[in-house]
This record gives sequence, structure tokens and C-alpha cells, in this order.
Amino acid sequence: MSYIEINDSEIEPEAPILSSIGERWKDNYIEIFSRSSGPSLNSQGFRESLTGSAVWTVPDGIYKVKVSASGGGGGGGRSDFNSTPIGCDGSNGGDTTFGSLTALGGFGGKTISDGQEEYHDKVGSCGGQGGGTAHNGGYGQLLVYILSVTPGDNISYSVGNGGAAAPCSRSGGAPSSGVDGFLVLEF
Repeated sequence: MSYIEINDSEIEPEAPILSSIGERWKDNYIEIFSRSSGPSLNSQGFRESLTGSAVWTVPDGIYKVKVSASGGGGGGGRSDFNSTPIGCDGSNGGDTTFGSLTALGGFGGKTISDGQEEYHDKVGSCGGQGGGTAHNGGYGQLLVYILSVTPGDNISYSVGNGGAAAPCSRSGGAPSSGVDGFLVLEF
């Protein structure tokens, strides 16, 4: 199977989709996400993973970029129950940014107190494991966006770090830090 061109002249707004176009969309969807034959937004087929914080310059001939990003996962909380709850919270994961786009970091794991749970969850980078009876850190937010760009544009970015595990030390299981976020560009 290979990528099959669909011309703008074949698509009519507000009109039903013809079965021949629907079949090509289905097949193209599979090809685009499997990347087996190189279909891409700009006929280039490049994929780049960015780390840290810097400025990315849009290459010549590139007018659209698919941005896949996740904030860092939150750090795990820590809690012990003897006669009273003792513990501390994990820290939030860092946000991942690309220009004006932001994928939020996950919330740090919370101490459980009086049977009430404080837990926030997102989808993306994994949060750290909670220690004792505390909660795990939340997942970093996942963002997928097609961005229009101009060759030569300079776009600032920053990949969020995973949140730190709760700093207190108690008996039982130890909490872990959240997983760092990610930023992948396809063009």
C-alpha cells in the first residue's frame, strides 16, 4: 500500500463524501501513521526528537509541522499511616512548550489524609509511583497539533522534566520521580 493523492478539486464542502475518497482517506491514514512509504505533510518524511530548551529553525521547504508533545509526569507522593497521617507531596512535572503551544506537566502525587483522595490525572508522560499509601504522580498532558510555519522561522521550545518524588523518608515503599516529557516534530 502507498500514499494516494487526494486533490482539493475532488472535495466539495458540505457534500457527502464519495466512497472512492473515503477509501483513500482510510488507506492514507494507515500510511501516514505507519510511515511505511514516506507520506508526510511536506513530502519530506522527517522526524526529529527535541530535548532540553533551545530554538528550532524551520528548514527550507517546510510549511507545516506535526508537533507531538507531552509535559513531564508528576513525582510520586509519600505517606505513612500510624495513628496520624504523615507525609509529603511529589512535585509537579514541567510543562513542554513549542512556540505558543503548551503540554502541561502532571500534578505531583498527594498525601492521602482523612480518607480523601487528591489526585489529578492527564494522558502522556508517566507520573512517578507513590510511596506508602500516597498517590502516584499524574500523567503529563499529551498534545498533537499541525502547525503552519514559514521556512526560516525560529521557534523556542522547552521539554518539561519529570516531577521530583516526595522528599520525605518513611518506612515502606519509596516514591519515584515522574518521567520527563517529550517533543517530537514530523515534517
